[in-house]
Amino acid sequence: MVRTIRLRALRREDPAEAIAAMWKNADAYFRSGGRICLVGAFALDETRDRFAATINGYFQRWIDALAGALVRSGRPANEARATAENAVLGIQAALVLSRALDDKAFSSGRWIRWRSD
Repeated sequence: MVRTIRLRALRREDPAEAIAAMWKNADAYFRSGGRICLVGAFALDETRDRFAATINGYFQRWIDALAGALVRSGRPANEARATAENAVLGIQAALVLSRALDDKAFSSGRWIRWRSD
């Protein structure tokens, strides 16, 4: 999942295209059978304390980059931040549930419906 999200694109490219690419890449990751985010797994494991700064930085950079793209696309900053946090939350939750339920279709089907809400 780490390589799937292109933060540079979210920060620098056309926001609509970069956000669409983020969703497309995440969907491709799910469909390829990838159902775990290594950084997310570390965040849930006892190793979290050893890698706390790295884990925090990964998610903060992703949220910040997505929020910035949303602001550039015209959303107010506070709304963009909340939307970015919800998007990252939804993707990570889909990964956890897909893995827990051993259901590859769970993540790709349900989070696509979630993101349109």
